[in-house]
Amino acid sequence: MTLPLTEDQRMLQDAAQRFLAERHPPAAARGA
Repeated sequence: MTLPLTEDQRMLQDAAQRFLAERHPPAAARGA
């Protein structure tokens, strides 16, 4: 994702990262 995110999009992205991190720990390292 190279485009700037709005506050709402950022919140959703953060939630998605958390969601994935709980189920697929390696994905957290990739997304972070």
